[in-house]
Amino acid sequence: MRLHIAIPVMFTATIMARSVPNPGEDNTDPLNCTSFGKGCQLKLDVLTGAFRCSCATNPDKLPDLAWFYTETNYGGIEYQGYGNYTTCQNLPFAWDKKTRSMKSNLDPSVICCIFTDVGCNKVGRHWTPVDETVQEFQGWYALGVESYMCNLWVNEESTCDGLKAVTK
Repeated sequence: MRLHIAIPVMFTATIMARSVPNPGEDNTDPLNCTSFGKGCQLKLDVLTGAFRCSCATNPDKLPDLAWFYTETNYGGIEYQGYGNYTTCQNLPFAWDKKTRSMKSNLDPSVICCIFTDVGCNKVGRHWTPVDETVQEFQGWYALGVESYMCNLWVNEESTCDGLKAVTK
């Protein structure tokens, strides 16, 4: 009986993940997830309704991935890292709806997550300010909320230089 229940749930999740969050675009991978390498797929968390990019690739060979999503009030942003940072969490201060960027509790606006190497403490350089030209807009998440995602390299010396410029 459980198998009969699980199949429709899995089928629904696949449909939702492949549906286009922004109806104005015909794109089955609005987060450009597959561009991060083999084994990377766009997935939908059926419990939260948030899309995420999931990579099975060895994190020693590729940059770790960071993904973000916002609540409907543009307030709470969740971070999840892959590879060495799977247990690390850090929350930016706010989500700026007008500029579609994250802000730390220090200005200026930031969208790239860089962790220090000391147990994800709150002291040091966690959020590296970057110019607008390197913001990589990835797509739309649940509820039509625009979100950003960037490469997260493996140490605190990393920068956001790997991001592509956005032309709008």
